Amino acid sequence: MLHRLLRVVSVAILLAAPARLAAASYLFVFDGASPTATVYDAQNLERLASPLVGRRASYAFGVPDPGDVREIAKFYVVSENAIAILNADFSARANLFLPELLAPGSHAAALSPDGRRLLVAAGNSVYVIDTSNDKIAATLDPGFPPTQVAALPGSERAYVASTESRFLRVIDLTAGELLDTIAELPVAPSAMAASPNGSRLYAASPGALYDLNQLTPDFFQSLDNARQRNASFTLASAGALAGAAPDLKNVAPDPVRNQRLAIDRLLLSNQDQILLRLGDGFRRTRLDPGSPFLEFQDPASGVSFAPSEIAAVAVLDQRPDNVCL
Repeated sequence: MLHRLLRVVSVAILLAAPARLAAASYLFVFDGASPTATVYDAQNLERLASPLVGRRASYAFGVPDPGDVREIAKFYVVSENAIAILNADFSARANLFLPELLAPGSHAAALSPDGRRLLVAAGNSVYVIDTSNDKIAATLDPGFPPTQVAALPGSERAYVASTESRFLRVIDLTAGELLDTIAELPVAPSAMAASPNGSRLYAASPGALYDLNQLTPDFFQSLDNARQRNASFTLASAGALAGAAPDLKNVAPDPVRNQRLAIDRLLLSNQDQILLRLGDGFRRTRLDPGSPFLEFQDPASGVSFAPSEIAAVAVLDQRPDNVCL
């Protein structure tokens, strides 16, 4: 099991990112204008370090030590054109420059459940970084500009989607390759996220949340057949696949559904609680159609679930604080 880093995305301050481990939890806070991050102990919010990570950093991941998975060997911090690699004590180790700019949005990077591969959506490709040697092991072309990647805990698969396409591709994490199949979603998703235990994988669009676990093999078609139908895998070719756009059930809470609110950041807990970033800020609710929005008492520039998942960590006045759920 991987170390868990809480991740919060906001306009100016970003808390970093998702891997899970029982031994320790860390919270990275980013200020887009500053080349440094602030690292906190996620349990007690004690400030630990202020490493140099580069400007406009937005994701951080902890990679376990192969000899003892209870310990972190290093951290990856992803910014718009590079990955800063930090030692376990947050000192600088190296930098890996991306061939293309990081995709916009809040779901453009993911770490495989075993910590062996880091997936980064940039430009027209998904770059697969081998964490054993800190090098790009593969460059994958899904056929559309990827903006979202999600690695499903307990699985050897990751999913690739785009705000510019209704199509979904799957990565075989063991081989580091795209499967030669493709599926078409009802809409182009604005966000995509998995629960920490891997039991749920959701895609969001204005007014909707879709459970991608409903995508059985029947929804996927061979890539060759899709190309023979002249599918360019963009919004312009929506509906190009036979049996496309499966009738996935919209499970969004009523306030999201009724107001057709656009979700650009999505976090799931194992207890069916969700945190959303909408156009006017962060809100919380449950995966239940009748659940209302629960407002944060003070405006937060970023939020995430605390390690216990019975509380949230919110950034208030540029400082993290625990908020009971």
